[in-house]
Amino acid sequence: MISLRQISFLITGSLVLAVLSGCFNSNFEIPDNVIVARDIDYADGHRLKKLDLYYCPQLLKPEGNPNIILIHGGLWVSGDKAWKNFPSLACELAQKGYIVASINYRLAPKDKWPAMIDDCSEALDWIVENADSLNIDLERIGVFGSSSGGHLASLLFTQERSRQKIKCNASLFGDYDLPALLDDCIIPFVGNIIRNKIFGNCGDDVLIQGSPLYNISGNPAEFGCNLSIHGTRDWMVDYSQAERFNSALQEKGIDSELISFDGTHGLQKYFKKEWPKIVDFFDEKL
Repeated sequence: MISLRQISFLITGSLVLAVLSGCFNSNFEIPDNVIVARDIDYADGHRLKKLDLYYCPQLLKPEGNPNIILIHGGLWVSGDKAWKNFPSLACELAQKGYIVASINYRLAPKDKWPAMIDDCSEALDWIVENADSLNIDLERIGVFGSSSGGHLASLLFTQERSRQKIKCNASLFGDYDLPALLDDCIIPFVGNIIRNKIFGNCGDDVLIQGSPLYNISGNPAEFGCNLSIHGTRDWMVDYSQAERFNSALQEKGIDSELISFDGTHGLQKYFKKEWPKIVDFFDEKL
């Protein structure tokens, strides 16, 4: 068990380690009212099974605060819990009263599928197990990811192992149908490379099991609410994936919304434009 009080004592040492390793975005200055505890182990001590925790001490509530888990993208082979704009997003959420966990997970090609979703599930389990000491309201856990991070967030939201723990999922240009993603690659041989290097040359049965779209089954009451945001000109993950995922959720009676924008995949200008809609979603639903 680790408490927010204990985390405060770890801040100085964690920051020194982070600076030495160069693992976070040094161009962003953490606001004075936000506490960041970096590189907290959530599983077995593996160097990538770590999370950064963001919160504002003055906004802690006796009944507990909502929690949002941030999952970075990077085609399951790259990225970091503190890369690009994630620290600024986490601080923005923390300043609204959320306790934010930005997580790392194992990456391909060294660790192939399903290492990534297994690690995300372990991070969620750690948060649930430590909710009391972290001042987290277990009824108010949300998850957000972009691109392959959106795939992982949406799989946490739909898979039977974890879906009852997630109240809200938001995904920005996420992947929902892995077989379609590999079959529809703009450069045909790239799909085979991804299948081999990331998914270990597995069969379609494994890809289907790892697809949020094909995990929408069982009791609709077990699901929370979903927001998918996707560009209609996405060259990597076809817009139809988001349409089919949203429709499948709605057909099951699950609260889901799809917001489209005239744009393509992954560019920061689209991220910046669409992010306020995601914050509004969490403010309303979580």
